[in-house]
Amino acid sequence: MHKLLDFLSDDTTLITVNRRLARTVANAYAERRLAAGERAWRTPDVVPFVTWIERSWRECESGSGPLLLRPAQQRLLWEEVIREHTPPSEDDRPLLEIGAAARGAAKAFALVNSWNIPLDSRQFDFSDGPRSFRAWARAFRGRCQEVGWMDSASAATALAEGELLAAARPRPRVVFAGFDVVTPQQQAVRAALARLGVEVVEAPPSRREARRAFRAFDDPQTELRAAALWARSRLFDAPDSRLGVVVPELHRVRAAAERIFDELLSPGCAMPGGVDAERAFNTSYGETLSRVAVIGDALIALKLAGGAVALEEVGRLLRSPYLGAGQSALFGRARLDAGLREIGEPGLTLDNLAVRAARYPSLGIGFDQLLEMRRAAPRRQPLRSWSEFFSRWLRALGWPGERPPDSGEFQAVEAFRGLLDELAGMGAVAGPVALQRALSLFLELAEETLFQPRSAPAPVQILGALETAGLGFDGLWISGMHDGCWPPAPEPDALVPVSLQRAAGVPTATPDGQLRLAEKRLRDWCRAADEVVLSYPRYQKDEPLRPSPLIAAANFELAEDRAEYSPPEVSLGLNRVSARLEKVDDERAPKLRVSRGGARVLADQSACPFRAFARWRLGAEGVPVAASPMDARTRGNLVHHVLSVLWSELRNQSNLKAMPVEALRQRISSAVDQAMAEERRRRPDTLRGCYARIE
Repeated sequence: MHKLLDFLSDDTTLITVNRRLARTVANAYAERRLAAGERAWRTPDVVPFVTWIERSWRECESGSGPLLLRPAQQRLLWEEVIREHTPPSEDDRPLLEIGAAARGAAKAFALVNSWNIPLDSRQFDFSDGPRSFRAWARAFRGRCQEVGWMDSASAATALAEGELLAAARPRPRVVFAGFDVVTPQQQAVRAALARLGVEVVEAPPSRREARRAFRAFDDPQTELRAAALWARSRLFDAPDSRLGVVVPELHRVRAAAERIFDELLSPGCAMPGGVDAERAFNTSYGETLSRVAVIGDALIALKLAGGAVALEEVGRLLRSPYLGAGQSALFGRARLDAGLREIGEPGLTLDNLAVRAARYPSLGIGFDQLLEMRRAAPRRQPLRSWSEFFSRWLRALGWPGERPPDSGEFQAVEAFRGLLDELAGMGAVAGPVALQRALSLFLELAEETLFQPRSAPAPVQILGALETAGLGFDGLWISGMHDGCWPPAPEPDALVPVSLQRAAGVPTATPDGQLRLAEKRLRDWCRAADEVVLSYPRYQKDEPLRPSPLIAAANFELAEDRAEYSPPEVSLGLNRVSARLEKVDDERAPKLRVSRGGARVLADQSACPFRAFARWRLGAEGVPVAASPMDARTRGNLVHHVLSVLWSELRNQSNLKAMPVEALRQRISSAVDQAMAEERRRRPDTLRGCYARIE
């Protein structure tokens, strides 16, 4: 890392392979300046390659030049192209899942451009997938040329081939750092910079000689705990250490890894009031924006504008602290939630919810205002107008709430507003659309956008295998090094012929390429830290695993487990967390209601005394869950209602026997209609159409 900092100057641009390295270099540069006693300095020009291409294109754009499309705009254009080239089925539905096909096509198009794979090759004719992709790619490229657009996958090639790069005025020296693989497209960009007289430099990798150790553990969870304990012991010895823990499949085990590292490195996060406690580690792989609580509640609120919403989501929205009066009106909203669950409709529309809410005063939600907004909205309008509509809709609900947000919530809200701008920008590609289409596009954006809140630099970094390029550490632990994971299996793109990928030299497309790439990364890991520990689990879900064959080739020797990797005491570290605890003795409680419950009272007392206390003294009950639109209890009540109406007219058995059969059938039909009409008033979103006729 120090070598990269030495490259930074006012006449240098440092181009990194990813955002993680760019952010790390910028933070380290700031720390160096602060350590030197400086109060202000010029921000260094450190950017990822993709960002540098986009910035260079926008700097050289003219009024008549192609407009660089944003990622969301490109995806929408891919969807339109694929939809036009996909024949509908017999029921007029597309044979493809358009969104997934668009994502795959955009990825394949980037691969084709990065590795100079010719689209006119006859290899594309030998199977349906590549043949369809080539037709989509040609249509996509033709649409961009026709309208005057430029996609990000082709922008680097256009900069390298034409005179546009000179108009971007690059700095006199450009340094490339962290690139394990240099694609032909990137080589062309470097050559174009050199032709302009720019000094192009490849930052040399670290050359440390690390102490090497190899360890085996019973299962992946024990392995992660050992890595966390190793990091903790190193921080106790040297608090200023920079440590890295590599988890190859981090996107799958992120939540479990954070729980383990919270427990062992940041126990204060688990204490009362410790949500905002400072963590000793950062996790590189973020979660989708839709999974953040404040954003998830906003998305549910937007779904209300488009149609029926599941009962569980309506309940979450009513209990949300992120709406107006979320604290002061919480009790009234909880009562409404319980009432809706008692009725049991699995889905609710805004109209039905407004009728139910009218019975509960002081909810702090203006459902009438929302109904008026929806009625006033046009059936079809540009995406920019829908973006403004979504913003007004959330403001009418008081989102993001009455209490001040914490740092993570504030950043999530800002990212959400950026998504609204992305949706508005997609209007340059699409014409007027209906509300459901606009809402669907926005929900897809939220599902695909990764969110990682910015936080203070931490001494421990939990990283994926591809995010360590160019980074340096004092200690590095690489987990999951078994033969099923390392080297990784080939991952050729399904829409591009494998023969063309092999001929172009795509390393991830072939076993040989993956092997060479894995060997290079293992060598880089061994040179990136003073201490390197490799580990693997012996078993995963009862499946025996073997160590990666690359470990023996890298001169790692299996070491015995040490005491520092044993499970810690539960109370370890908690005594260092300062918290004011208040003790209250309350010996009075409501009397035990022995008139009901029977043996269940004793069963609950045996299983959990607090549950017995809460249930049989305080009267606490679980909220109902809507398992089906009409359960057996509801149908039984309907039958009782029908019989009650019928016998109130018949009165006795003699009248029943004396009534003609046809008249009796009419009476029964009338009683059924009356009972169903009353039930329909309780469940208007369920008892309608064919379902009501069946019942």
